[in-house]
Amino acid sequence: MALTITIVLQSTACQMASISHPTLSKWGGLLAALATTEDFIKTCSDDPDMKLMVDTVKRLEASLKDYALHGPQSLVDAFIACELTPTIVNRWNSPVLDGLWQVLSGRTPDGATPLALNPPHCFAEAVVRLVFPKAYPEAVDLVLGFDLFSGAESDVLAPAIVASACTSNEEILERLLAHSLGKAAQDYIFKQLPRILACASLKCCEIIFPRVVAFGSHITGSRIHPMVLALHWRASVADLPKVQYLLSRYQFDLPCIEGAIKCAAERVRSRSSPATFKLLWGLVEAPSQELLKSLLEIAASYNRVDVAQHILTYQLDAGAYFSAGQAALERPRGKVLPMLLPAMHAHDRLELFWDSFFLPSRIFEPEVMSMLFEFEVVPDHPRLEVQSVLNDGLAQAVIKVRPDLIVWFLHHGANARACHDYIIYLAALSGRADVMELLLGAADLNDEQYPQRMIEPAGLLGIARQLHELHVQDWRSRSVYLSLDSAKELTAAELTAALNGGSASALEWITAQPIPYFMNSPVPVAEAVTAGNTALIRVMFDPRFMSQLKARWPRWKETVLDSLRAARATHNFEMIQLLFPYSLKHERPCLRDLRRAVRANDPFIRRYLFGHFEPFQVAAETAIDVWRREGIRTLMDACMVGNLGMLEDVYRFVRCTFQCKPELFDTLGPRIDIARCSSARRVI
Repeated sequence: MALTITIVLQSTACQMASISHPTLSKWGGLLAALATTEDFIKTCSDDPDMKLMVDTVKRLEASLKDYALHGPQSLVDAFIACELTPTIVNRWNSPVLDGLWQVLSGRTPDGATPLALNPPHCFAEAVVRLVFPKAYPEAVDLVLGFDLFSGAESDVLAPAIVASACTSNEEILERLLAHSLGKAAQDYIFKQLPRILACASLKCCEIIFPRVVAFGSHITGSRIHPMVLALHWRASVADLPKVQYLLSRYQFDLPCIEGAIKCAAERVRSRSSPATFKLLWGLVEAPSQELLKSLLEIAASYNRVDVAQHILTYQLDAGAYFSAGQAALERPRGKVLPMLLPAMHAHDRLELFWDSFFLPSRIFEPEVMSMLFEFEVVPDHPRLEVQSVLNDGLAQAVIKVRPDLIVWFLHHGANARACHDYIIYLAALSGRADVMELLLGAADLNDEQYPQRMIEPAGLLGIARQLHELHVQDWRSRSVYLSLDSAKELTAAELTAALNGGSASALEWITAQPIPYFMNSPVPVAEAVTAGNTALIRVMFDPRFMSQLKARWPRWKETVLDSLRAARATHNFEMIQLLFPYSLKHERPCLRDLRRAVRANDPFIRRYLFGHFEPFQVAAETAIDVWRREGIRTLMDACMVGNLGMLEDVYRFVRCTFQCKPELFDTLGPRIDIARCSSARRVI
């Protein structure tokens, strides 16, 4: 009997010894400290807590040995059996145990939150979780130390290699790259080079780039080539050190360089923007007219004075200045537009002046008009042509209901009675007495009937009706100048004037006319929504009127979506409820409709969508593609809002959308359930 006990004790001691120093030291923390004690084996035999620690390590290591082949279930079972708690994790203070906790939960242990299992679906994801969100080099060493794979099987490390590079963890990156990588891993890393360059330190780039693209390589290819993308992305954000790095290590062909120059010419991202453009521009010896024209337009669009200065030193075609001037109108208070005007032909300047009338109100300003008008060299043009342009401008100022611009155009000679009082007609449709009074004060309008009729019961709308009856045939003839060369343009102007003026009665009268109606821009409708003019929008979206407007309005969907965005921005539930059905692509809402509401963090979404509309269900043959393109993104958007109730509603909506493919939720479903339960506990 004594001999048997002795043999058992010796066997136990041998087991303890076999995992003492070499293994426990890898776990770090308390385990490593205890493994260095002289009486370690005796302590393990006598101390139940110590024995429990050793048994736990043995169980966890055993569960890791077949992870790469059989998945995470063995490790999950081991964690559950060991009953590891935040208290144990704190006490052991082991980076390896912390890393395994992060692998199984997806969260870095904080010493207080209980383990909520959310295991990775494959070994590759497990290794990534050892790197991000927090890196655990000791755990990486332990997992890779089992020599679980070789050759092509080591391709599972590619995602972790990318993650360690993107987090600039040189230590782990070197350890992972010590394993030979197969072609699949090389291809995976190659495609991720733009992201790696964006996130990684230059030291990490030096380590990983030559492993997939040899230094000194000649880079040619389309804009989707990873190396070309990497250069263009870094140029677009003015990342001068990374651009210099690529140019010093690789040879890019001319189309790649020209594309990078265009990227660098866009909006100013940092103080390095001018230097980045200058560096790339110096690589082009003889720029083509096409490149010069493109760059001048970009400089005008983004107000890049430094870029414009470079380009204007070259001789360009006349059309290049005009197209750049049109682009510069989008930024009228910038400094590029005045740089372009002296180089433009007189007739181009006059046309540019005319183009400015049809831009949004924020650009249609007296200061801009003055600048353009001064440069147009009026004496070089026939007075009749200049007069027609001024009359056009006055009409657009009235349509936009801009008193300041009305005053400007009248001061510069615009005719208030142009085209059989058509401008007076537009002012009456706006319903704005102040606009009408400005026109009545013009030098060419001495008619006393209008002031008297303004105070009559019919008011401005009565004036509009009378003028319409008298002159509509003249207005609708193609001989009318005023930028209205068809009935289509005329009705668009009428609707816009009524919308901008906020006159629901005028809008209702216009839509009651037995003629087709059109709109040129979604802006007036969106502005009426922003102003909260529900009565006006109800008239605009009257089903009797919309049936013809929707069929003839090319920008119908854009208008509805812009208006819906404006309603959500102002949290106007009544307006959202009115507009939402018109925004649907199908009779029932689809994922894209849902995403718009989620991204806007619409607080009323449950009151008008969930429980009120049945989701549009995708077909089985397209379900997988739609799931990847829209389904996952919709759930991610809902998670990022931080509203548990919205997440639950969205999840039910998405599941209903993919009823034909319930297996899509086999992996994701349990994870969503865990997240919902964890969030609910935190709320409680």
